[in-house]
Amino acid sequence: NIIQASGKIVIEGAEAVSTWSNNLFHSGSGTVELYAMKDYRRNGPAAPAPPGTNVFDPGFVDQAGGDYRFTTGSPAPALGIIPIDIRHAGRTRR
Repeated sequence: NIIQASGKIVIEGAEAVSTWSNNLFHSGSGTVELYAMKDYRRNGPAAPAPPGTNVFDPGFVDQAGGDYRFTTGSPAPALGIIPIDIRHAGRTRR
């Protein structure tokens, strides 16, 4: 999975995630905050990312232009992230 945001990434209920490996987080602000929850409220300060969390630029060819293929040197393929052709994603006519 690739999770990308132009600002910070905030994940609430992080304790419910069983594994963080092989996911790629990219925050435009360089910030990924994880919060535990109790009774639907944040339970304490932001926690550091757990081991296996990968915070890197995914290396898209031209994100602004909609080209989400990976550049040479992108960390995504090494994590087992396989590019998909999004031109065929979404609703289709029958």
